[in-house]
Amino acid sequence: MNQALHIFLKDSRRLWPQIAFLMLAIAYFAVVDVRWSARNAGGSGSLIIEFIVGAAVWLLIARTVHEESPTGYDEFWLTRPYEVRSLVAARIMMAVCAVLVPLYVADCAILQAESSAVR
Repeated sequence: MNQALHIFLKDSRRLWPQIAFLMLAIAYFAVVDVRWSARNAGGSGSLIIEFIVGAAVWLLIARTVHEESPTGYDEFWLTRPYEVRSLVAARIMMAVCAVLVPLYVADCAILQAESSAVR
């Protein structure tokens, strides 16, 4: 688990621009959706924003998976290879922390705004 945490933190430092862009896109999506549902009776705010958020999620996941090169003749792999379980655990932690939790928080904010608008 210590090695998985090390890989996760290393990937977070390397991929911080993509993570920051995804957080901003999710926040913008939530704000637009709340304002859209306040003005209109239900429905979605913008299909383009949803597409951008989806593309940013897939870009981050793809960049995270390809962050570590496969075993080869590189000096790093000859001296200290990662365990497969640690790599998978680090990828799952990145998906949960950078994708699922922000989307869950945004959905909770949207649901709270829609439920308070109904009253």
